[in-house]
Amino acid sequence: MKIYFLTAAMLLSVAGATAQTEESWWKEFGDATLDSLVTRGLEANYELGAAVNRIGVARAAVGQAKAAYWPIVGVSAGWGRTGISGVAERGAGTDATWTSAFTGEATLNWEPDVFGKITAQVKARKADVRVTRAEFEGVRLSIASAIAQTYISLRISQSLYTVAKEHEASQSRVLDMVLARFEAGLASKLDVAQARTVYFSTRARVPLLMSEIDTYVNALGVLLACGPEGLPGEVTAPGAMPGYDRLVPAEVPLDLVRRRPDVAQAQATIESAAAALGVAKKDYLPSLTVQGSIGTQAHRAGDLFTGRSLIYTVTPTLSWTVFDGLGRRYATEGARQAMEADIALYNQTVLTAVQESANAISNYHRSVEYIRTLAEVIEQCREALKLSVDLYKEGLTPFSNVVDAQMNLLEYQSTDVQARGRALGALVNFHKAIGGSIAQ
Repeated sequence: MKIYFLTAAMLLSVAGATAQTEESWWKEFGDATLDSLVTRGLEANYELGAAVNRIGVARAAVGQAKAAYWPIVGVSAGWGRTGISGVAERGAGTDATWTSAFTGEATLNWEPDVFGKITAQVKARKADVRVTRAEFEGVRLSIASAIAQTYISLRISQSLYTVAKEHEASQSRVLDMVLARFEAGLASKLDVAQARTVYFSTRARVPLLMSEIDTYVNALGVLLACGPEGLPGEVTAPGAMPGYDRLVPAEVPLDLVRRRPDVAQAQATIESAAAALGVAKKDYLPSLTVQGSIGTQAHRAGDLFTGRSLIYTVTPTLSWTVFDGLGRRYATEGARQAMEADIALYNQTVLTAVQESANAISNYHRSVEYIRTLAEVIEQCREALKLSVDLYKEGLTPFSNVVDAQMNLLEYQSTDVQARGRALGALVNFHKAIGGSIAQ
């Protein structure tokens, strides 16, 4: 797979890939219980709810930036009475004088977007919204993947529990046979000890597997924000693992990898940094502000709305910073370096995405090959156990051969369960690595 890195010159030519995560990729496992768990988790998970709130914060910031397009208008009204000292004004023996007045005033302060500074700020805030949207998609994908992985781990532990209980029952029957032969003088005490060792070693696995099951049930409760008691009965009841057989490509097109939420977020971050650089450059341009006020002032309230009481001011001001100790230059350079850093992180994110998708594909295909080989091994283990038991009953082989056959079958059946779980886990990682379903 050839990788094309993003450079500053390519920024405007890169298609704005957004994190359009395929919402139903987990349905490809064909497990209704998993479907319902993921659906509930995406509706109730607190982390996902926080991501939604962060989108709301970013959108509010866009609205706040757009508000700068409009003037700021204020109104005020009041009444005042002022006393003037007669002694201070005209000397001793002069009475003080008083004056009072009613006032009303409307003020306006407006910075027209003549040089595009406000537009640049709005653009930067909109880019931040795209970052938070991509972050939301990333959280959504992570939550769905975590639920799927936890559910698969639960089914693995439940399947291992089922295998252990089946072998416990089978080994109990063999132990009863050995005890009967021992009482009849056809078996040694060593045979009884070996049979009991195998039986109790298998039985000892059960509590640990039950503990694992409880752990995964609790984890699902947290992911669904409902606690273990709020999970459907299909989760806690022993169930089969989903099917692992899928058609997975040998490699994934880079365009498909680029839709991953973290890749889309990295690209949106570059766009945000580019917008911030644009804002920094706007500081080199002048700014135009218009300040004005209109009001009325009179000694009597009845005279407030006469033409003679009108007062007003209009003050347009064009200001331009000529020298600021190179502050704007350093601010612009800092913004440019921040954008270059985000470009480097984008390239690294793409590399990581390619690596993760390749690893998931390799793990899946190798796991499937391993499962197919194990099927033959398990078949031979069953045959070996049957033959060893039959020969032991006839006194033609020591009981140690039965022990070996029992342990081998248990271990390889447990390994088969874990291999199937590994294949399923690789499928989840594959969907996570490409940002959803293989369908584009």
